[in-house]
Amino acid sequence: MPATVRAVDAGNEMWNWVNLDLVTTGQWRFHLYLDQRLAQHRGSYIQLASPRLKYRVHPNLDLGLGLSLLHIERGDSNDFFPQPRSEVEINPRWSWGDHWRFHMRNRWEMRWNDWEGKARHRSRHRLQVAYDLSETGFFKGFYTNNEWFIEYDRDSWTENRWIPLGLSFRLSEAMTLHLFYMQRGFHTSGRWTQDHVAGSFLNWAF
Repeated sequence: MPATVRAVDAGNEMWNWVNLDLVTTGQWRFHLYLDQRLAQHRGSYIQLASPRLKYRVHPNLDLGLGLSLLHIERGDSNDFFPQPRSEVEINPRWSWGDHWRFHMRNRWEMRWNDWEGKARHRSRHRLQVAYDLSETGFFKGFYTNNEWFIEYDRDSWTENRWIPLGLSFRLSEAMTLHLFYMQRGFHTSGRWTQDHVAGSFLNWAF
């Protein structure tokens, strides 16, 4: 968030993510991403399911397509609406030495509320730096990342998600658990508001 803008604390949230690698063959990967979020202060509840397809065109570059369906519920009004979303990704990655990993996710989204109206266009850009300790052992390593959102119908930077620290644990050869703390800032009514998010992210390769 810009240093000149004072952030106002809004509340606490709990986010739980699950990624299931269903098919991995050659350069192709098909996976299912699931997301559940509870925002205490605003009383909102969000569920998301998203099948996604990735293709590794180069050892350092992935291309991706996705289709997400969100169920967004406003707890204060007991009202909810679906939001379908189509996605395109260009994701470079690279390594430095034996332990450092860098990943840049660039995603373009088209979103509709209640399947109606004009599509809203948004791009998301996330830079992640991770340190992998070893190929074996329970504690896999740690990471940090920052993701910023640009909404083109508003011509504005509208959201920022910063994870100052995430910890990775190897539960088995096929399963990894990430625990993280996130500061989520979003821009509304001419000011930045900040939420504190505790989260988990389970990766499971079948």
